[in-house]
Amino acid sequence: MVSTSYTLTEFLGRSSIPWPALAFAFAVPVARWILEATTFQAVGATLVLPNTKKTDKPVAEDDLQTLKKYKESFFKLTVYLTFTIWAISVSYKEKFLTDTKYYWLGCTKLPCDFFVSQGLYLLYCAEMGYYMQGIPSLIFWEHRRKDFWEQIAHHVVTLFLIIYSYSVNFMKVGCAVFLVHDVNDIFMEAAQMARYAVGR
Repeated sequence: MVSTSYTLTEFLGRSSIPWPALAFAFAVPVARWILEATTFQAVGATLVLPNTKKTDKPVAEDDLQTLKKYKESFFKLTVYLTFTIWAISVSYKEKFLTDTKYYWLGCTKLPCDFFVSQGLYLLYCAEMGYYMQGIPSLIFWEHRRKDFWEQIAHHVVTLFLIIYSYSVNFMKVGCAVFLVHDVNDIFMEAAQMARYAVGR
């Protein structure tokens, strides 16, 4: 039977760079482009844009900007929902999810020499990759909002914390933080989508 768990020393011994994170960082914009061009555009146009079939008026620029923001929120909701389901599936049998002493039990040096499941390792890489691509996406792709610099700061700090917790193997704590953070963002993005659709 093939083992699906590694100690930190085993997988850092092979490479200290989390290569799957770089793969996720390149894959996320491609997946986003495909989803926006297919699903998000069709759903957003139906829910956000006014019904122009009854008139010959072109769609207003404000409505197109609202559609763009709707698609951004739809993408983020999809990502956070995926990450939440993934984090639950990786951790629901783990003792650290219900008893916080297991975050640190057995950690006598840094980096902690805990066993890390393959699922938790890949979740970490996915979250890291998402925030790596998130900074250029904010700058070059997404609608520029009033809180642009706050969002940049949030992404930079989050990426730093993910990389740091990965490097010292605080991934059990990190998984719990992902759950709390991502679950809240699902509702926030859903509320924003509803707000954009209300204006129709």
